[in-house]
Amino acid sequence: MSIWELFCKTIFEKPNIFYNFFYGKRSENLQKIIKKYYQIFPEELNSFTDEIETMYFGNNITDRSMIILLPMINENNAVTAENIDMINDIIISFCKYRLEQKCKNKELDNLALTSEIRTMILYVCGIKE
Repeated sequence: MSIWELFCKTIFEKPNIFYNFFYGKRSENLQKIIKKYYQIFPEELNSFTDEIETMYFGNNITDRSMIILLPMINENNAVTAENIDMINDIIISFCKYRLEQKCKNKELDNLALTSEIRTMILYVCGIKE
């Protein structure tokens, strides 16, 4: 949840940029773009745990989200090997929808949007807090 909350906080600050980055015409090639960025600006590269690095350098938002979901399979929640693709699609689609709304209306509250996404993820993953 922390990764998703940080992601939401970031994307809603600059919605047009992140909409293009994660859902635009070059969004299937993020790994190549990010590697090129860090070749140009190596001082910007932080060290990450192996799991976070794998997610961060994922090829697209779908792959990145899946990396977050995989450890949740059969861990006292609703995520299973049979439904993980559908859950991932729901998460990615809802984030896209809320980001589109933010692009159209900059006045939408970032915290409220983030809270809605958090609530949806908890619900579709069957996580009780």
